Amino acid sequence: MYSGFNYVLSLTSLLIIALLFLPLGVFAWDFLRNPSCFIITPGGNVTQIGDDKYLVNITVSYCSSIPLRDVKIRIGNITLEFSELTKGNITRGIVVSRSDIEHPPREAEIEASIAGFYKIGFKYKFEERGG
Repeated sequence: MYSGFNYVLSLTSLLIIALLFLPLGVFAWDFLRNPSCFIITPGGNVTQIGDDKYLVNITVSYCSSIPLRDVKIRIGNITLEFSELTKGNITRGIVVSRSDIEHPPREAEIEASIAGFYKIGFKYKFEERGG
């Protein structure tokens, strides 16, 4: 009698654990297959909106099927927040000063949670464009 109950309890526990770790496993697998799964591209279009103010588009590309939630991207003194990032591209406009354009930040800090379960944080370095 107890062996059947223990079997069902063990099987149920294993399934719950597997479901909890599935988003983390898929997220890791997506990044192992494609290391450039998360890309930040600053400065697509720059529009002057004042004497010293410019509107700059920032595009965030994300390729994983697991959504990122509560995403905060800090670039210099600017913070972009997204409630959720899903597979695809999203573009946001930010207002910057002339000095931000002349001396752009070289890295960004990113905080997010994988499917709302696992908090992650990392630094992202922008690639130098040759020209």
